[in-house]
Amino acid sequence: MKELIIDLSKPPDQRWAQLTQYKKGFNALLNFFSGEILQLVPKEYIAVLDMYAQNYLSAEHYSELESISKQMQMPITNVLVGNLYYDALKIVLGCSAFAVANNGNPVHGRNLDWYSNNNDLSTHSLVTRYINGENEYITVGWPGFTGCLSGMAIGKFSISLNAVSSNDPFSTEEPVVYLIRKTLEQANSFNQAVEWLKNTPIAADCLLLVCGIKSNEIAVIERTPTKGEIRTTKNGKIIVTNDYKLIQSSYQSEFDQLVETSCSRYERIEELLNNKTIFTSKDVHNVLSDNDVRLGITMQQIYFNPKKGTYQLF
Repeated sequence: MKELIIDLSKPPDQRWAQLTQYKKGFNALLNFFSGEILQLVPKEYIAVLDMYAQNYLSAEHYSELESISKQMQMPITNVLVGNLYYDALKIVLGCSAFAVANNGNPVHGRNLDWYSNNNDLSTHSLVTRYINGENEYITVGWPGFTGCLSGMAIGKFSISLNAVSSNDPFSTEEPVVYLIRKTLEQANSFNQAVEWLKNTPIAADCLLLVCGIKSNEIAVIERTPTKGEIRTTKNGKIIVTNDYKLIQSSYQSEFDQLVETSCSRYERIEELLNNKTIFTSKDVHNVLSDNDVRLGITMQQIYFNPKKGTYQLF
């Protein structure tokens, strides 16, 4: 797959000049996402969106979004909504993911379950590679999305986000998709990444799977805006779908499909991983594509090998 290269040594307002070659996907997806938000989210949220972004995004990340708005000729509100979509609509988004020690070379598989019009997200999926001469990382998203839902710091670790809901209210803190990007860019190790993802205040609930480069470096961080718990494993395999295992929550979602299938997807992945220790990218894809794991809204299927710095989109 072709990658969009972002040179972090350039000023933020100059980094995304090549995004214009993805204008069709950019327009289709951001118009859909912003349309969803404008219909479903109270107007007062939209009215303060820019203020929230300026206060809780870094100046660097906000400047990137401003420059994208100008060069792609799309209102800044739409660009912001497209990038903060998870925090506004996390409740309707699914996902299944797992990591396995893989005989000393951990690998990470991930289904991104996400709503888009006419499967546009699948059609216009985009890998962005960030370079700065030192740390290098990739994110898997869509044109114009500058945060991260799935990504890998080359030679260090990978991270994926799954949706979940607790009783905690939305908090005016850093959007988790930008915390993930910052972690990919700045964390020096698996342990540091887990610590940051567990303890940094964030805006919305989430589940974060982190896969490192050693057999024991696989974990799920269960998060609410104010709480964090780390789930580890002793058998070299860890699974995450859309429910908490450690944090207590009685929240009932009105979106039944993802909630009702969360446990069954978890159990099916557990069954597929059982009694197997070696996982090629094909093996990972087979698990992700199982009829009881993949959903009708699965838009991306991803394989990460952080130690080797390789990935595949299926």
